[in-house]
Amino acid sequence: SMHNYATYILDENKEEAVKYFKQAADKGYVESIACYAECLNNGIGIEADKKEAFKYFKMAALKGNVPSMYNYALFLYHGWEIEIDYKEAFKYFKKAMDGGQIEAIYNYAVMLLNGQGVAENKKEALKYYKIAADKGHIESMFSYAYMMNNGISCDINFEEAAKYYKKAADLGHLDSMRNYGILLQNGNGIPADEKEAAMIFKIAADAGHVESMLSYALALQFGKGIPIDLEKAAMYSKNAADNGSLIGMISYACLLLSGEGIQANYVEAAKYFKMAADAGSADAMKFYATMLKEGIGIPKDENEAIKYEKMAVSFNKQ
Repeated sequence: SMHNYATYILDENKEEAVKYFKQAADKGYVESIACYAECLNNGIGIEADKKEAFKYFKMAALKGNVPSMYNYALFLYHGWEIEIDYKEAFKYFKKAMDGGQIEAIYNYAVMLLNGQGVAENKKEALKYYKIAADKGHIESMFSYAYMMNNGISCDINFEEAAKYYKKAADLGHLDSMRNYGILLQNGNGIPADEKEAAMIFKIAADAGHVESMLSYALALQFGKGIPIDLEKAAMYSKNAADNGSLIGMISYACLLLSGEGIQANYVEAAKYFKMAADAGSADAMKFYATMLKEGIGIPKDENEAIKYEKMAVSFNKQ
């Protein structure tokens, strides 16, 4: 058949394969409709065209193709080239889920959690996250663990949280590594192991995970499970700060101010306190106001100092 031939030559000659998928699709062959949609969506053998891809995903979904139901729902959920339609997205995530699409279980849970296209139901979301997690869906492992960790629609259960964070962490999920490391560090739900926690923080930090940079910096700064190394602590704090971490900005500014592990640099300290203050940290606003008042690392500016003090007060009231 045209479809089988297209599948057979896809790796060798993508452009030719797409032509045959399209011919078979136009004859109503559902598998070809789905494959043609995928090619349009990802620009395989043909120029990417999301609008056209959506049209073909919808056609295949209506003919009962499960992966297309999922893709159709994704388009509706994200509003790719079309209007967002949560109600319809929810309906098709459910259909795809009932057809055995694991990713759809996760999206179904997300929509229940957020009340998108359906009444909010966190308890049901928790149930479906667990179902998807137990089928090997990594993001669901994290979401289920997070709900257990924070007692969202359930009693706090550190043991269960640790178990699922670890599953996802072992599969390279960076948020899970960091959260598992925190539980390890504090001995919540698992025996405390600061050394193992520090090692996990480092792996995630070196893979670009911002919160882990900060956690590793603090482990280095206070010798939690590893020898104190203020120079490295400063380096990881700076990395976190430069990647937008508020606490990283404050932590690095404090090290610059005290000269711990690095050369004291009041000009740089003021710069990082200002960055954190402008990003909404009330503590940084106070620090920066003091530096303006005293002229530490920046020219004295009483008016600017008062402005930041007032900002800090109004932020604390919120």
